[in-house]
Amino acid sequence: MSSDTNVIVANNFHPPTLSKMEKKFRLHHLWKLDEASRKECVDSLSGRCHFAVTASWSCDEEIYDLESLRLISAFGVGVDGINFDRTQAQGIRVSNTPDVLNDAVAELAIGLMVASTREIIAADQFARTNKWLEGPFQLGSSLKGKTLGILGLGSIGQSVAKRIMPFGVSIAYHNRSQFDSQYQYCPTIIQLAEVSDVLLCLLPGGADTNQLVNGAVFDALGPNGIFINLGRGNSVEENDLINAVTTKKIKLACLDVYENEPHISEALRSLENVILLPHIGSATVETRTKMGDLVIRNIEAFLENEQLVSEVFS
Repeated sequence: MSSDTNVIVANNFHPPTLSKMEKKFRLHHLWKLDEASRKECVDSLSGRCHFAVTASWSCDEEIYDLESLRLISAFGVGVDGINFDRTQAQGIRVSNTPDVLNDAVAELAIGLMVASTREIIAADQFARTNKWLEGPFQLGSSLKGKTLGILGLGSIGQSVAKRIMPFGVSIAYHNRSQFDSQYQYCPTIIQLAEVSDVLLCLLPGGADTNQLVNGAVFDALGPNGIFINLGRGNSVEENDLINAVTTKKIKLACLDVYENEPHISEALRSLENVILLPHIGSATVETRTKMGDLVIRNIEAFLENEQLVSEVFS
């Protein structure tokens, strides 16, 4: 692979991947430059650069001004950071990094289910503050016999379902359309929440999913219900969630994504019955390495006139 191949880097998404790319391509780091220098960089690459790499959830709009751009190879699955109006108008292809992170996200989902039903976070605090001297810790709840409702049963959701069923957990789901599956299909999100003990949100970002999970959903989930969001923060009406947790309309919430990352509202941070994580769904060394390799493989496939490994068709 020629090191003369120019690649524009929109943001600092994964340093090990960028270090690996430095050995294969000539990188131009847009994110390191001030506004004037970014424009100068883009103008200077016109006709000489056909590739951009970026985090899938955030992308500098300046790259679309590169008239010769033909491929955006995005690091991540959810591509809500990509402006598809611009890519379609300009004939720019887009790839992402699906499937290689299914295991990591599924592991985290199951970990949160166990942690929340068995009160592991509260138990840790109970032990640390020596409250055990005053009496035994409250009883948790078993996963066996519970129903997991999956909102957005794609490849990650199916990975979660496959792993959790041996625990004796039943699966229900809601998608825009039903597909042939052994799992219970619920035509609406409200119906899914009503049958769920744990509601797992795996919705992608974007206008189509904006604030689909709201107060009515939490009312349907009920006071013993647990809500987990490993999808995108915009899919949840955050004020409704805060109200549901504060007034104990639901038992607990576990969040890895937020409305305005990396900013987490003070209201959420102050609540004891909320488990907060800093968007670590795919954050394992193994997974991020595979994601980075897929970013590179898509560029290489384009250069070799081969089919992209994971093209996104919006």
